[in-house]
Amino acid sequence: MATDGPVVQVRGEVTREVPPELARFAVTVTARGRDREATLTQLAEGAAVVRVLLDGSEPAVARRETGDLWVRPQTKRSGERVVGWFGDPQPQPVQAAVQARFTISDPVLG
Repeated sequence: MATDGPVVQVRGEVTREVPPELARFAVTVTARGRDREATLTQLAEGAAVVRVLLDGSEPAVARRETGDLWVRPQTKRSGERVVGWFGDPQPQPVQAAVQARFTISDPVLG
């Protein structure tokens, strides 16, 4: 399935136990691919899109935090051994993710 831009996928549930004018949420950007450098570039581009979207809502963003960042090889089986990343004639598939957490303070939410 080809897309022209970023894809936003939402899963989970919400529990509203905060004052009505506050919303706390986390955004996780993930990327995976066979080439490590290309995957990291794709991850950086996705994180930049999130940053730009939130910069447009700057007056409402009360707090911004950078969360976890991880890069790891993608294996077929849980016990599969990773032999190397650099100079490999057969590159290992890679998964990567970065998370950011935000608190929005806006009277419109209430």
